[in-house]
Amino acid sequence: MIGGLVKWLKGVLDGRSAYLGKEDTPSLAGTWDPPYTPNSAILGDRQAVNDRVRQLVRKMPWLEGALEASVCYKVGDGFTHKPCVENERGDADDSTNRMLRDAFARWSETAEANGQDTLADIQQLVCRQMIECGESLVLMRLSPKRDFTLQVMEPDCLRTTSPGIDIDQGIQYDSETNRPLKYFLRGLDSTPEISSKEYEWPARNVIHLFSRLRPWQRRGISPLAQTIMLAGDLGEYLTNELAAQQMASRYLAFVTDPSADAVNFEQQARKVLYNLTIEYLPPGKSVQLAPGGNRPTLGVETFQNIFLRILSVKLKTPFHVISGQYANMNYNTLREVRNSTIHLLKKDWGYFSRHFLDRVYREWLDYSVLKGDLTLKGYWDKGGREHYQRCWWMPPGIESVDILRDVQGVIMGKAAGIYDPQDWIMGGGDDPEAVVSGIAEFDRLLKSHGLTITDPSTAIGASSGSSSSKGEEEE
Repeated sequence: MIGGLVKWLKGVLDGRSAYLGKEDTPSLAGTWDPPYTPNSAILGDRQAVNDRVRQLVRKMPWLEGALEASVCYKVGDGFTHKPCVENERGDADDSTNRMLRDAFARWSETAEANGQDTLADIQQLVCRQMIECGESLVLMRLSPKRDFTLQVMEPDCLRTTSPGIDIDQGIQYDSETNRPLKYFLRGLDSTPEISSKEYEWPARNVIHLFSRLRPWQRRGISPLAQTIMLAGDLGEYLTNELAAQQMASRYLAFVTDPSADAVNFEQQARKVLYNLTIEYLPPGKSVQLAPGGNRPTLGVETFQNIFLRILSVKLKTPFHVISGQYANMNYNTLREVRNSTIHLLKKDWGYFSRHFLDRVYREWLDYSVLKGDLTLKGYWDKGGREHYQRCWWMPPGIESVDILRDVQGVIMGKAAGIYDPQDWIMGGGDDPEAVVSGIAEFDRLLKSHGLTITDPSTAIGASSGSSSSKGEEEE
């Protein structure tokens, strides 16, 4: 031990690194950037990274498909809103909850300031921006009719050159707490009159979403930043392979005629036989092409799969969904993929609910009561706002891989008193209350036509029992 300490101290005194991670390898020597703070690094590279990601999404179908799949997994058709107001006894106040749910659903139909997009459309757009740009900006404002609305803005609208004290990347902060105070915005349009307009927006009316990876981080950057170079290489790789294959399929032969003269050469330089080309070369010239028809394509497929796996990890979306490869997949594999995906998405679902949906619902409820659209007794009393604003948001979830197997387990867990069937229903993105209401409505429909339906638990138990008996008889 003493000998190792002496050797380490000697290395430090000789100018060598105390940590192995600081040493340069031949492949990394000269590639390390100078030290950056999180904000200076994002400020310097954010715009270029965002522009490249947008360009690649427009040009590459894999990237566009992966992004759309990620949006579907993260927000789907929008989170389901469920008020949780309780009465004096601690039970659910069904009448108040129903009123709040219906009122919020009506407002959600035209929640965007443009009067067209729904709250579900806004959620999808916000999620897409957080992938493409690493952040999303939503303004809470009043419409000309004095209605509460949301307006989604491009993050590029932030004026990153605004001068002033404690202003960084278009946002004014409290220097002691890092709390945003004011946002400086500009118009983003091809029309000079619009693009030259500048706005100052109080932070309390701005929802700024981004993944915070450092304590003092103030802006976001696209999670696809690490894939840009690979995506460009893959695009170039595929272009070259296509060009080589086209060359192999286009040309039939190259002919060199030593006796040809330059005068008549231009007239017979190229001939076409059906759709194949015979190219005549000048005297003394010859061409040797790579055997394009025999070029291996396994390297392309391997590189593409590596790229898609990286996208799967970054976007928290199953690889088989992004790649469209569903071969050699069984129930256990699909089940594990589903469970792992849900586990990874819980963090994003929680962040989206707390920082976006909760803020929107509370502001909407405050304004609706102030305007008189809703009458809630004691709302402005102490604890009243918190009482009425209680709610939860159900994420889109992921459908069951095998309903029969899962339902059997759910019923057995419920019978043993160790599992709540509502958890399984919500895991598939459905509202338990809506499911139960739908079942009751379906039963009434059957009875109205003189039909009956077998109890599912009895049917499943009978099916399981008959299968076991049959297996025992065969044995």
